[in-house]
Formats: sequence, structure tokens, C-alpha cells
Amino acid sequence: MPKKDKIYFFLPDLRIGGAQKVLISLISKMMELNYDIELILLYKDGALLEKLPDKLNIIILTNSNHISLINYSLAFYKLCYFLIDKKPMLILSSLTGTNIFLLCAKWISHSKTKVIIQETNTLINIKSTIKYHLAKLIYPLANGIIAKSYGIKKDLVEKFLIVPQKVKVLYNPVNQDEIILKSKEIITENFIHHKIKTIISIGRLIEQKDYPTLIRSFELINQQVDSQLIIIGDGKEKQELMTLIKSLKLENRVYLPGYKLNPYKYLRYADLFMLTSKWEGFPNVILEALALNKAIIATDCHSGPGEMKKHISNEIKLAPVGDYN
Repeated sequence: MPKKDKIYFFLPDLRIGGAQKVLISLISKMMELNYDIELILLYKDGALLEKLPDKLNIIILTNSNHISLINYSLAFYKLCYFLIDKKPMLILSSLTGTNIFLLCAKWISHSKTKVIIQETNTLINIKSTIKYHLAKLIYPLANGIIAKSYGIKKDLVEKFLIVPQKVKVLYNPVNQDEIILKSKEIITENFIHHKIKTIISIGRLIEQKDYPTLIRSFELINQQVDSQLIIIGDGKEKQELMTLIKSLKLENRVYLPGYKLNPYKYLRYADLFMLTSKWEGFPNVILEALALNKAIIATDCHSGPGEMKKHISNEIKLAPVGDYN
């Protein structure tokens, strides 16, 4: 498309997540190539804000990240007004909730803006019944859909009845040179013991990642090999996981250091990277581990790791979902 045409990207926020990281990389590269880019955020929040290009203009729909009907209604009104007033040519959105929000605004405002949505996760595991049926109803209004794996495309076509020609599969990119460079940064914390085997996992502490299975698996490993497990990330299940670690008497072997802006300097010391997700879309973290030549074991969950083993690296080892043995 012509570089003179302004392109808008739409995200809920810039908290840590694969979709946010990928879109920031895409925005940065397109701005280097002199595309006219602006970013729309539901609210301005998140550690990745500092990763944005300095010259990028940001449109904020609400000043509060407090989830309430009033805040979302005001943000929705502002987005509808933006579509009517500015008549943007193209908006690219990512994440299911944001996609629904934008497509509903396009429908209500009768906007002719072309909307391309990215689906980064398998939709059959959406916990919210309302969100699932809204997506099923509103997704056909998108001008195009980018699926991050063939498994996601299959779900969209078979479960959501999206026309196959409207869905394009584009794997996520990773910047291997940047990952290698960042992996060389010095670690100041003292929780990594270099004389024993190190297993690392990276991701939010949420149900999807199924860290209880990882921890129970590690308990068996540690009985045979002097080792440590480091899970990098934050999330609502942190206290539950700490309780499990304590009950298994693994406090001096399993570490939850929280979110790290640069996880690669820790990943550098991994003898093994493990991903025990119940479901995935296209887990970038596996690509990042591959960029550092790490041994990888992942669950053969719906969409993602199995496809990556087939198309990207046969070295990825697969295990059944939820089977810590």
C-alpha cells in the first residue's frame, strides 16, 4: 500500500504479552521504512510503553485502566466518533476483546474503514461465553483476518464459519540478533546457580500456561538430576503456585522472580526450556528459545507447538497436555 496512507494499530494497552511485543516490532520496522503510523490504545498502561518509537503518536481512548461500564462506554463512544470524524483508511487490531470492540464500533458508526484483525490464540478456549458468541457474530465483518497459526485458521473457518479466503496465516517474527545481544547482559540477581542444571519457562502465571503441571514434572526431574526451575512472569496464579511449591518442599529449587523486561539474559543459562500450556496460538517464546539454541519440551496442545515442530524445528520435543510424568 502507498506509504502516504496513514495506518492505525489498535491495542488495549502495552502490558507484557506476545501480541503487544509483535505489534511494537512491526510498528518500529514500518516507521523505519517511512510508513505513516499511529497507535490507538484503550488506555495508556504497561511496561512496553518504553519500547515504542519516540516519534509515534498515540491516541488514548480512556484515562483509566479501571474496568467499568462507564469507562468502556466512553471509550467506545470516542472510538466511534474517531471513525466518523477521521475516516481512517486502515486499522489493524490484535487480541480478541480489542478486535470485538473495534468491529462493533465500525458496525455502529457505519464506517467504511478497512479493519484487519489479528487472532493470536485459539478461540475454542475462550472462557467467556459472551465474548465467544460476540466474536462469532462480529468477526465476519472484518475485511481480513491474520491467523498466527494454521490451527487458529482452522478454528476460524470451522467454528466461526469465516470464509477461508479472508483468513491469512502469518507466523510471528523474532529478531534473533536482538535476542542474542540482550542475552549477553549481566544478571545481578543471585537465584541462578550455575553448577546445577537449569530449566526455564517464560509466560504469564495464568491457567493457560498450566504451571502446576510444570512444577510437578520438575519435582520428578529433581529427584534424578540436581536442578533448578525458574519461571519468569507475573499473573493472578502466583500465590497458588507458591503454595504448591511450598507443599512439595521445593522452595530452594523453584523460583518465581516475576516479570523481566529482558528475559533472554536468564534464558541464556537454560539447559532446557519447557512450555506446559493447555492451549496456545503461536507461542513466540519457543521461537525465542530456538534463537538461543535451547533444548525445548512443550505440550502438544491445540494449535502452536505441534505445528512449530512440523514447520520450524523438528528438535522440539512434545508431551501430552497435563501429563507431568
